[in-house]
Amino acid sequence: MATIDEPITVTVDPAVDSAGAMLRNVAHQLLHTGRLDDLPWICTHDSAPDDLLLELCDLGLYLDELGHRSGPRQLLERLADQHHYPEAIITLASNLYLDPNEPTDSFAAFISRHADSGWTLESLARLEPSSAAKADAFLTAVKNHPDAKRILQVVESRRFESEAETATDPTAIERLYATRDPRVWRALSGNRSVPRDVLEQLASVTGVSNAADIRDRARRNIAMQ
Repeated sequence: MATIDEPITVTVDPAVDSAGAMLRNVAHQLLHTGRLDDLPWICTHDSAPDDLLLELCDLGLYLDELGHRSGPRQLLERLADQHHYPEAIITLASNLYLDPNEPTDSFAAFISRHADSGWTLESLARLEPSSAAKADAFLTAVKNHPDAKRILQVVESRRFESEAETATDPTAIERLYATRDPRVWRALSGNRSVPRDVLEQLASVTGVSNAADIRDRARRNIAMQ
């Protein structure tokens, strides 16, 4: 194996007529010579061919670099199912959950395989699914997780936040304000239907996350009334 200070010559085939083919050629030469430290940049290159990325994944090499790519999908699937790489799991789960063109069965099968990933479940809890069926599949996966109670609280917070953005009924607005949830308060602070007295309370909020943003949104809302 070459040492780190030992120079290496990479041969470029003049018949190669694409960036992807050139990168594949260079990568195989580096693999053959054992110069693994010179390969990571190829994994992040936009022109890296899919088959090379999959080959490196199957070898278990450069998972951090591969795991931060947005695709190809087959690569993310292998990273998720073979190597349980967290970022790949979250990326795929989110795409399946949000894309209305993705079948519910595909999402349900994927989230069932990765239902032990609390990070993934909590991330999805903050998103609006593309269908009620996917929401049900998600809740089924959450129920068996040790942190189910906390994750379900995130789901409820997201639901209240969505409601607070458009609520017009004074009783509903009071109920939402009473949750004391900073995400809900932030949504209320920008809602033009929120009564002035509630906005004035939001305009003086302190000691909660995003307090400055809540105050600013509420004050701008008051100024527009």
